[in-house]
Amino acid sequence: MNLKITLLISLLPLLPACSTLAEVPAPVKPSAKISATASTSSAPTTAARPVRQTEQRLKAGDLMPLTTLTSIENQQVSLTQPNQRKLVIFFGTTCHDSQRAFQKIIASPLVNQTDLQIVGIGREENVASLRKFATEYQVTFPLVVDADRAMYHQFTNVGIPRIVLVDENNRIVKSFLGEIPDVLTEIHW
Repeated sequence: MNLKITLLISLLPLLPACSTLAEVPAPVKPSAKISATASTSSAPTTAARPVRQTEQRLKAGDLMPLTTLTSIENQQVSLTQPNQRKLVIFFGTTCHDSQRAFQKIIASPLVNQTDLQIVGIGREENVASLRKFATEYQVTFPLVVDADRAMYHQFTNVGIPRIVLVDENNRIVKSFLGEIPDVLTEIHW
């Protein structure tokens, strides 16, 4: 039993943060060949680490595709306000990287900037889980449910938290995976 737990724990670093291996299809290279010497070699082999294939579906300069959302408090959230920057955070309530990103953002001066609109979008979440998260983390900005990843998939295919910066003209400035220890270092327009 202990061997199984040890093996499982040793494999955890191979998993992409806050995503599942099912999200990461391995690329097939039709030109890849296995040499005869490689298969008969007596050298020990190690398993290759799964490669995260992140697809960036929108790029800097693209128009923000999300316009009006409904918060968990049933309020309309317009993401088309002119002269207002937007910070959109796709996250999961049980994802440690998402939790860390929220803690950093909530503790920062960003939440008090009047020319900045912050919205959190819970990937594969529901109203109850987002309300619980809002209470635990003292979230003061709107949270939105994305139960089927429809909004999330407009931006990327894998990984949370996904941070999207939008300028005053509703154009995407930057979109990045916020797995880094201090997400605030990447948030600048």
